[in-house]
Amino acid sequence: MARTKSLGRRFSSHAPAAPQPERKGRPKSKTKKGLVLAVMSSKSALPVPPVRLRNPITSFSIPIIRAEIIMDESLTNPGTLITYCAPQEMVAIDSHTKKKHTTCRVPVMEGGQLKGYVPLPMRYREIWLELCYNIVLLINIWKLWSKEVEKALKPKEKKMATACRRNVGTLLVQYMLARLLAVEELVSLSYNTDPGEECVKVLNEWKVRMLRDWFYMTHSEAKADGPEFMCADPRRLIRIERRWDIEEDGSDILLLPGDSNTWIHGRIEGLENIFENTIKPQALQEMSKPSQFFEPRYEEGAKLPARWHEGHDPHPSFWSAKQWDWFCKGNDHWSTPIDLLRYVLVTEPVYHNIEQFLGDLRSLSGIISLDPDLDDIEAATEDLWLGKMIWKEFVVSLRGGLNLSKEQTMTSEKKGMSFWMSTLHLILANTDDRNPFNTLEARLVFEGYVRRGNVNLCAHSAGDDILWEKLNQIGPQEYRPVWEWVTNEIMLRGATVIEVLRKAGTWWRDFRYQQAKSSQVGKNATEEGNAGSADVSSEISAQFREQQQGASAPCMQDVEMRQEDGPSNRRVEDDDLPEKDYEDSGDAFPQPDGIGGHAHEASTAANLTSSTHPPLPPPALIVDNPQTTVLRSSMESNPALPPIPLPAKNTTAAQEQTTRVDQQQEPNTVQPLHLGLTRYREGRDSLETYRESLMNSFPSDFETGIQKFVEDLQHVPLEQLTPEVATPILDSFVRRIKAIEARKEASEVQGALL
Repeated sequence: MARTKSLGRRFSSHAPAAPQPERKGRPKSKTKKGLVLAVMSSKSALPVPPVRLRNPITSFSIPIIRAEIIMDESLTNPGTLITYCAPQEMVAIDSHTKKKHTTCRVPVMEGGQLKGYVPLPMRYREIWLELCYNIVLLINIWKLWSKEVEKALKPKEKKMATACRRNVGTLLVQYMLARLLAVEELVSLSYNTDPGEECVKVLNEWKVRMLRDWFYMTHSEAKADGPEFMCADPRRLIRIERRWDIEEDGSDILLLPGDSNTWIHGRIEGLENIFENTIKPQALQEMSKPSQFFEPRYEEGAKLPARWHEGHDPHPSFWSAKQWDWFCKGNDHWSTPIDLLRYVLVTEPVYHNIEQFLGDLRSLSGIISLDPDLDDIEAATEDLWLGKMIWKEFVVSLRGGLNLSKEQTMTSEKKGMSFWMSTLHLILANTDDRNPFNTLEARLVFEGYVRRGNVNLCAHSAGDDILWEKLNQIGPQEYRPVWEWVTNEIMLRGATVIEVLRKAGTWWRDFRYQQAKSSQVGKNATEEGNAGSADVSSEISAQFREQQQGASAPCMQDVEMRQEDGPSNRRVEDDDLPEKDYEDSGDAFPQPDGIGGHAHEASTAANLTSSTHPPLPPPALIVDNPQTTVLRSSMESNPALPPIPLPAKNTTAAQEQTTRVDQQQEPNTVQPLHLGLTRYREGRDSLETYRESLMNSFPSDFETGIQKFVEDLQHVPLEQLTPEVATPILDSFVRRIKAIEARKEASEVQGALL
């Protein structure tokens, strides 16, 4: 649309909600100069200029646009359209003074989904809304002129409607470009951010140029036209402009409505009537007889900039919800940038897409660095995301890519620490002392391992070279058993990394306890075995001589009775070990009876092994027998149902020796039986899965007994399989196991005697 006295002023300033009554002696402004004089009249109670800017406008940042808007896909596709919601008032803590102040954030939507936020100083809230309202107003008027062009029958009417559409479309691009530049200034914090002293240059410039209709002028031309406005605070001009006298009907449409919900979604109620009754006839009249104010904005052959709205790539680096929360807590992007990255990785909700983390990293880079090396930064981020780089290496890489000092790698909680100590704190942040495995660094390594497996199934195996290379970098070799347990839990159970790492501390304490306990039992057995070996050898020699002389061989029960008296058969009970008060850590979880011992036992294991590193566990516990590990860990992870009690022990003197041997072998034989039965009762495993796990856990000699045990369970409905019902069935199977083992042992003893 052509810029005229009435219509030009209509699209470049606001009018009062109700026309001001004409004062005596104050003539209405009939010219552009007269309008300015009316604003600057000495009768006005406002100062001239109203309030001076601390930093006057010395140049224009918003380029002059001469091309009409083109509705590309990013503006017409609802799935990619970027829109802004009304500003939300928020309370934030200033990073320097630590005082609370009120600020704003503008929610950004893409395709109806929250994309991020734009930080906005409270003092610029009205100008921001005014700019957004003008864009909505202009785009609706442009669409109305487009309809006029389509329905025009006469060439002259079509030509005038086209000229009006082009002028409105050109001014629309000018405003959209101004908003894009303002957003980039806001999200990068490229202005004075002191609360109450903020100065957003682009918004200042847009407001003054909009009021003065300077969007077709260069800075030098505008300065000559009104030099005093280069120093005026545009926020004060909001009140000055409302003293203007607007004569035209429909001027209310130029005012920013008090309720943003009436226009923020893209439509303005009543605009069609105002367009038909006021805007359209006045514009066509001006086109027929151009006045001295007529100035076409559109220029034939002019091209649009490469980027002139937020939908063009690259998009502005909008703030994520996590970045906003971190900022409002009183943190500073320049002082502790690495702490922001740590914060977004360790807080809920967890990021599942690398673009989420890259969005925070790009935003941070745009704030603290003038020329960040984004290619190298994004390459390092991808390696971190896939577990090919550990967190400490990533921090070192960022120091080079963002030109960070050692102090900038500190966290907000640990200022004053050395660079490497602060890096170590980043790694161990939010880590329980009782669980050294639940760290950010370990989590990133295992999550990268899972992501590599999702991309390349060949890489998703326990023998992943990258996985073990990075695990060796973040922990000592003695942690190998727990890392293998974590890997098995992820691969076989499909458990999440966070879930398994939270339980790793408890698993490790249990493992160390069982390891120390086995070591202590073996040591005692060796010492006592040496003392009693002479007596046992003498007894066997006497029996052999009696057999050679024709005496009958002793029965198995007699052998067991005689062996019972030997000191080598003494078993170390739990009560023989020293007790110590033990308080479980925050990340631990309840353990059922018979699984992993009690709390004081874990503490005992820690005391027994505190001076030396424990040896690696038997291979069957880690890799060769993953079923046993899975059953055991699954039982630990869900203790909601009571475990099946161990079968009643025979206490006859004749069977006591056999019972002791069985108890020493319980972790490898009877224990999988109880764990698997508990999983079956909880509905986590089928009966067939339970049968297969037993087949894998016991030698082939027990196959018939296992089959009979499973058949007995089949006859009992799962909901009726209480501990009381299951115990007799379990006892029967255990007795069959022991009978088979007794026969095998008797055969071996008889062979030795012969």
